[in-house]
Amino acid sequence: MKTTILADGTLYITPESTLDAYALGQWSKANLDVAWFAQPHLPKIIVDLSQYPGASQPVVLDTNGGAKQ
Repeated sequence: MKTTILADGTLYITPESTLDAYALGQWSKANLDVAWFAQPHLPKIIVDLSQYPGASQPVVLDTNGGAKQ
């Protein structure tokens, strides 16, 4: 996995292998649920699985600021 802290302080995580992508997808599924998005102050984090589209289910924000998986 490759991690970078962007200029604005955001943690940017990208997998470097299929195994990394699977692990990040599983971590995201377990930790980035609807309750995560309901918090008033979210940590700045980007998990970029764009090179491995099958590694994670999309998260869709609803109009009330929550999330659905």
